[in-house]
Amino acid sequence: MPAVKTQVTPDISVLSPEELNPDQSPSLPEDDTLSFPYDISPSVSLVPYFAELICSEGISEKLFALRFDALKMLQGLIHHYDERGYTEKLLNGIAEKKGAMIMSASSKTEMNKILKPKAPHFDGARFIADRYLLPEEELICWSEASLRAPLNEYAFRRYMELFCRMFPEESEALHIA
Repeated sequence: MPAVKTQVTPDISVLSPEELNPDQSPSLPEDDTLSFPYDISPSVSLVPYFAELICSEGISEKLFALRFDALKMLQGLIHHYDERGYTEKLLNGIAEKKGAMIMSASSKTEMNKILKPKAPHFDGARFIADRYLLPEEELICWSEASLRAPLNEYAFRRYMELFCRMFPEESEALHIA
């Protein structure tokens, strides 16, 4: 899997000379709202987990490496979903929940279950998700599946159930809730 690079600082080579004025100090907007003007990947949601891991004391090098590698894999997955156009609400939800799971995992087996959860099990009447499969993640999987072929009735119901759970306002506006 290729490494994911996130640029947090602007590339000053593309700024005009007026924008490079070092004597001009940045100022806050008058309404006290801050918005970062540069494109930032949703994988930035993982920064607190990387920081926690780096600052952690008393864990073995093996556990550190296991968690670090898992966070990097998750970062790559989130980057992939971001490139596919999925909303930040889903991506940040995955980052926060999976990040917390990774930080509490202590074995390679558990880490594999977190990073590669089992597909939902169909019991003949409905789909039952694995405990490591997040609703946000499952919604993306159903979305990807629907792009490849039409979903059957049960799969469509599950897809809509997850959509309504993740996007209640949009569901209500579309009259599908």
